Amino acid sequence: MNNRWIAISDTHGDHLDADAWVFVRQFIDDFQPDTRIHLGDVFDLRFLRSGCTDQERYEDVSADIEAGMNLIDEYKPTHLLFGNHDHRLIRAQKDGSGVVRQFCRDLHETIMKQLRAHGTSVYPYCSRRGVLHWNGMAMLHGYAHGQYAGRQHAQVYGDCLFGHVHRIDAGTAARLVDGVSVQATGRAVGCLCRLDMDYASHRLATLQWQHGFAFGTVDKGKVTVCQASRDPVTGQWSLPYFERPERSKPATKPSTRKTTKQNGSRRG
Repeated sequence: MNNRWIAISDTHGDHLDADAWVFVRQFIDDFQPDTRIHLGDVFDLRFLRSGCTDQERYEDVSADIEAGMNLIDEYKPTHLLFGNHDHRLIRAQKDGSGVVRQFCRDLHETIMKQLRAHGTSVYPYCSRRGVLHWNGMAMLHGYAHGQYAGRQHAQVYGDCLFGHVHRIDAGTAARLVDGVSVQATGRAVGCLCRLDMDYASHRLATLQWQHGFAFGTVDKGKVTVCQASRDPVTGQWSLPYFERPERSKPATKPSTRKTTKQNGSRRG
């Protein structure tokens, strides 16, 4: 059987969109991916952001942390790349006050302990070391966010998937490989957080935000990439057809069901 994989991004703790997550969990049950990649921003950690409001600074952070932890337990990522929001924990251990530094150290260790329990490979938020090179594809959180983010990432990393920009997009770029010019594609997979987060509501870029994720198979080292997307107006999901794997049955009751095709257009 081909290796099946899924990549999600930007769930943002308690800003996770509940309806979108219900759909993704059902898809995972149907698709049964062997590899589950989270491209970053598991937590929002807005109380640590520069320029946070007094309300954000003094609000109860337990909901954000608990939501991120629950998502890790439900998704059970095989690979997780820290995003810029997750990286706030690392930055605050150096720049924050004494109490904040200790809190962030303890929280970071709790998160890492939970990820180790799931056997997750973890990558830092770093443009050099924070890249998962996997079957000829680069997986990363994202380090460019403008109009040409897909092209910029493709030019640096080759064929790649990334999050960070919260939109579904693709860009191509020519790059030299062993002295030969080749075309590479950078694909933004979309987000699973709410599209109306308060602290970003004034940005025009949020009008391009869209729920989505990527999935596919690996056959003989070749990766196929499929994009799932949710219409921001109707809430309807669209994704390519895929082969639904047969569920395992007890040996005393052999399965007689044939492999079927699953229509990917559902309503979230």
